[in-house]
Amino acid sequence: MSRYEAAIVGAGPEALVASIVLARAGLRVLVLEKSDAPGGRATTLEFHPGFRASPYADELPAMPHRLYRSLGLARAGAILAPSPASVAVTEAGTSVLFANEEPPYFQHAGMGSLTHARASARRDDHIDAMLSLESLGYYAEAPGSQRYPWPIGLLYPDRADFVAFVGNVGSRALVREAIGTFRSAVSFPSEGAALPASIPGVGWSDHWSFWESGYRAVMVTDTAPYRNPNYHEPTDLPGTLDYQRLARVTIGLTHVVEHLAAVP
Repeated sequence: MSRYEAAIVGAGPEALVASIVLARAGLRVLVLEKSDAPGGRATTLEFHPGFRASPYADELPAMPHRLYRSLGLARAGAILAPSPASVAVTEAGTSVLFANEEPPYFQHAGMGSLTHARASARRDDHIDAMLSLESLGYYAEAPGSQRYPWPIGLLYPDRADFVAFVGNVGSRALVREAIGTFRSAVSFPSEGAALPASIPGVGWSDHWSFWESGYRAVMVTDTAPYRNPNYHEPTDLPGTLDYQRLARVTIGLTHVVEHLAAVP
């Protein structure tokens, strides 16, 4: 039987990097992976014929340039690029892609949206509105399928069949404007709320960074852990999402973005 000096359980990005580093140091390394292919959270899956994506791409931290060079990934044809998480609409209609929305960076230095928002504030950039497109594809009709942090559930429906527009108190006018435009564009259940940022879940995405920097921002979401039992679980796979409803939401949000970008 072969003798190994190190065993790595799982073949995700971090595990593969650790394996390479140990092997380069001269150790015999065994990598154990239950799936048919390596990659972990970075694995690309075909969720619909002709459409492929990584179901956990927004959780992957940006790879440091030093590590990229050290592993020789350029020689293998790999291109270093940021992981998109959200879109900010500026006065000129510019789209900005953010990395590192998930822990350990969330609401700390290194969070891509926080870095961008703080830099924008230092430059005194005019950003009239920011939309953070959170989880948007999970819907259910059953009574009790929608949950909320207390006491929000006293005011909103218990069926998880709607998309939510969530802002802080300072963004309440933007919530009304965004959801009003959405409702005029598509017939789809929607709920809006301008709530204190201290309520759990209200600030759980990149819009929080813009609140912290003095900008108006709204999260558009299916409420993620408050309805989706697969959220951040191994069962959180493309086949659990409702793409027909997601398409209708996308059409409505297209109108919202076009409206906000055109407002003088």
